Amino acid sequence: RQEKSLMPQALFDRIWDELVAPADSTEYGQFRLWVRKTFVLGAPPPSFSSESPSGAADEGVALLHNGFLVAVREQLYQLLCTFHGEAQHGGHDATVGLIYESYRYVPKKLVQEFVKARSTCAAK
Repeated sequence: RQEKSLMPQALFDRIWDELVAPADSTEYGQFRLWVRKTFVLGAPPPSFSSESPSGAADEGVALLHNGFLVAVREQLYQLLCTFHGEAQHGGHDATVGLIYESYRYVPKKLVQEFVKARSTCAAK
């Protein structure tokens, strides 16, 4: 469960492969069922910025969970920097609000720690 709360690139790739070519899958049944029940490939949500990291392999197609993009652990720093800048370096609530318009799998606690670690933003 811990692995799935911050999705690593390797897990993202396994899920992507399962959805793109299920007939070629070598994954176990429980994983395949979880993927089919939890994720779909589709167009990014309207609130998605093309400058934001998406983890998608193909332009215009993204991995979605309940209609939202899935954030990949290895891209979280870039994602946090992008959305914190869009929030005009406001607090963690503003940053989380912008992130959650398009993404899932970004823990609020992580955003809090990120904003807190930025000395110029923590003083606000």
